[in-house]
Amino acid sequence: MAAGMGFAQTRRRALSRAEQGKALSLDEVEALLLARDADLERAMTSARHLRDLGWGNTVTYSRKVFIPLTMLCRDHCHYCTFAKPPAKLEHPYLSLEQVIAIAEARPRAADARRLCSPSGPSGGAISGGARAG
Repeated sequence: MAAGMGFAQTRRRALSRAEQGKALSLDEVEALLLARDADLERAMTSARHLRDLGWGNTVTYSRKVFIPLTMLCRDHCHYCTFAKPPAKLEHPYLSLEQVIAIAEARPRAADARRLCSPSGPSGGAISGGARAG
């Protein structure tokens, strides 16, 4: 069997498993990421359905303003936009002037919580997400 045939079978299996809400293998996820045209529409329809089953029409957001005093972090969450490995940082800590500039750039402080934590977002004691329906 040609490699293309195997890949097509993997994609069909992935679409079927996704529609049933089953967990996908890494190969199946890759096949869906490469889906196009009708297969892509089918994958997106399945994803929307599963999202709606889990969350309905709830939108979540956070009102807090995070001022990262450092770009170093003990967590490995992989979604963070500011944390960097120490070897890639010329200046791992913000200066006092940089912190003040960030705080002053947010004039609506009454509408936001400020969280300053040297250990990243999960290291602080302040929490406060809000949900909008």
